[in-house]
Amino acid sequence: MTTTPYLASEAGMALGTLAKKNKKNAGAPPKIGIASDSYGICRLLHESASAGLRYTGAEIYDLGSQCHPVVRGAVDYLSADYMMYIGMYEDEPTVYFYDRDGLTPDADALKSLEEIFSRKEFAVAEEIPPVIRSDSVGDIYVKSLVDGLSGKEFKYNLKIRTSSKTVSEVLEKILREIESLMKAPADKYEFGADIGGGGQTVSFYKPDGENGKLVSNGRIFELKEQIVCEDEFYALISYFLIKERGVENIVLPYTVSENAENYILGSGVNVIRSQERRREALLRDILKKGGKEQFRLCSDGIYSSIKILDFLNSQDIGFSELLDKLPRAFRDAESVERRFGSGEDVVKKLKEKYQTYEEIGSETRSGGERIKRFGLGLPKKNLIGGGLFGLGEEAERGGIKIRSDGGIVLVIPSGKSSIKIITESYDAEAAHELAANIKNEILSL
Repeated sequence: MTTTPYLASEAGMALGTLAKKNKKNAGAPPKIGIASDSYGICRLLHESASAGLRYTGAEIYDLGSQCHPVVRGAVDYLSADYMMYIGMYEDEPTVYFYDRDGLTPDADALKSLEEIFSRKEFAVAEEIPPVIRSDSVGDIYVKSLVDGLSGKEFKYNLKIRTSSKTVSEVLEKILREIESLMKAPADKYEFGADIGGGGQTVSFYKPDGENGKLVSNGRIFELKEQIVCEDEFYALISYFLIKERGVENIVLPYTVSENAENYILGSGVNVIRSQERRREALLRDILKKGGKEQFRLCSDGIYSSIKILDFLNSQDIGFSELLDKLPRAFRDAESVERRFGSGEDVVKKLKEKYQTYEEIGSETRSGGERIKRFGLGLPKKNLIGGGLFGLGEEAERGGIKIRSDGGIVLVIPSGKSSIKIITESYDAEAAHELAANIKNEILSL
């Protein structure tokens, strides 16, 4: 289904209706922010969605053209009940919702949205409030980030790439603010960052002449080497949080290595393993159990890039030197397609064979059952931040973690007949051999 202005307006009416139902102070209209990226089609849908929100009598704060991190942050600044954002994902205009925490609403709220939308049970305003223009939120985001930097003089420079115009505009403002503090040559950079997902994901690079992409908080499983990228990303931000913030808890996805977990535990910090695979559900766990700083580092590529630069500068340490301090995990990955039987069948048979195992990535979700996808131009592939009325990424079935003399194996069903394998061992060759062995074992079941 293609996203149209008509559907966007109905999405706005559905959100406005839900916000009204959930408003504790029945006498006051709900506060809802709306923004979009700078693409023409998104701006058009922005106007249509805004009209739908106004139809319900919601108090609308129009943020103009912004990127995801600014919108997430604006929820808190405006004390908004919800935020609605229209952005591009894989060349498709996509509707995103954020709740008071700057997260995609939980499953119960999304289910309510879907029901309101499907039944066309929209609230009708007795009076239409005026739209409040709030496009200064981008400047507030920049000022808050810059004011939080510890460096008064920067010995290092960085190189940032992005394909997003709204992300680029924010970065230009930040770099202009700290340009006078930069003492490093303009053509030399200590590390690079590639920011994607409308500002939500980041991949860091070593300096010129060394290896390319190294650590990333983006999606994994698409490329084998990204298993390592995710692992090093969480090790990197953990090092920062331990040294700079003195945190008590750090949340790790269940796919991150035990090597990284042991490093954190050895620093006297608690590790909480999230069983969530979907990005937004994982971010909810991070915010609730790990804290706001880890949440921002994992959800905001702009913030991560600038804070890592500031950290390197304050510690007087180079990026490569910092990476050498991180725990190293030897990991490998395989994907298995079975012609007969489901991934769940494979997991069941492995449980019977190995007896001793840990269940991981359970499909049980806080907030309710899985929500079906519903319209508004949702791309066929998984979304980054949750689209109209889907949870963003399809929940994977629960898998298992098996320990053996050779190392650790994660077996995770994905889809009807696909199984993902991640191994961790004492060296790269052992991890590869372990992955090949378990793959052959699964194919023989």
